[in-house]
Amino acid sequence: KNAAEKLSQFRKLLDDGQLASRIRIRSEQSGKSLQNLKIAIKPTFMLGYDRRDTSIITDPELLEALAGYLREAGCNDIAVIEARNIYDQFFHGRTVREVASYFGILSSRYRLVDGSEEQVPHSYFRGMAQYSVARTWKEADFRISFGKIRSHPVELVYLTVGNVEWMGGRCDEFIFAERQAQRETAIMMLLDEFPPHFALLDGYASAADGLVGVMGCPRPQHPLRFYAGPDALAVDMVAARHLHMRNPRESSILRAVCHWFGDPGGHIEVIGCDEPLKAWKDPYHNDLSAMLSFLAFPVYVFGSGRGSMFLPPMDETAFPPIRRESPTEWIGRRTMRLLLGLGRPK
Repeated sequence: KNAAEKLSQFRKLLDDGQLASRIRIRSEQSGKSLQNLKIAIKPTFMLGYDRRDTSIITDPELLEALAGYLREAGCNDIAVIEARNIYDQFFHGRTVREVASYFGILSSRYRLVDGSEEQVPHSYFRGMAQYSVARTWKEADFRISFGKIRSHPVELVYLTVGNVEWMGGRCDEFIFAERQAQRETAIMMLLDEFPPHFALLDGYASAADGLVGVMGCPRPQHPLRFYAGPDALAVDMVAARHLHMRNPRESSILRAVCHWFGDPGGHIEVIGCDEPLKAWKDPYHNDLSAMLSFLAFPVYVFGSGRGSMFLPPMDETAFPPIRRESPTEWIGRRTMRLLLGLGRPK
């Protein structure tokens, strides 16, 4: 499938999802004109490590097309917001602007925002894990979570709900043993007070499966699929089913969403293809992968050296290491990549 077909299908998805109509309704509800409506799009690209592996980043062409669609609908204030992650503890050049530039995510149709630089204090009504939120995400009148179809060793899938994770405090601030809190609670707090009004999933040209698809995939799938809808949980539940998850509650994130906000399972209408991806390899696709998936969380939390052993084969020309690897780190990281099947992309 060529780029023209991809963009045509994406445009049809936005039309079928009635995105423009939903934005107009939101404009009327807020009392703001479309021109003054604040739109925030949360894609995913900060886990990207090498431009040869695009299976874990939102397609820049689709991001550009979405911004163009929103401008056609009358919106002028469009922000694309991402946030830094643990990779900036080990590599230079990992600001949002630098990583976006590396992957070609720059446009006159939107402004780029680093959510890590604009965290503002916020008193959440429910839960105890989050204490701040990115100002752009908080103040947006219409929020869009634009995720990527990816497998995850603990959650099994990591889609549009999990995609909002970094709009609050950094995940690595409370996931490790010395200051551990429930990661899913932190996500639920964001969803409770600053939920996306529309969810999009990119699974068209490439998608990362296997044990650690969330970190990368040297041989990605090509599903040729998009998912969209006004309910991020419903979108994720349908996509999860297509990715061989028998019960969405197997994911702690999706289970928590159902607990906090209710299970929409009996009320979901699927328009379009409603069949599983036959070639998809979930983290339980064989016995070894299932065992490693079972061990992933405790090993990462207690035995990864605060994530230092779980690093992808980074493009070190663009993102030089902050310090030289010790012999132990050199052996540990390469052994871990070998176990996880995370080789250097070709």
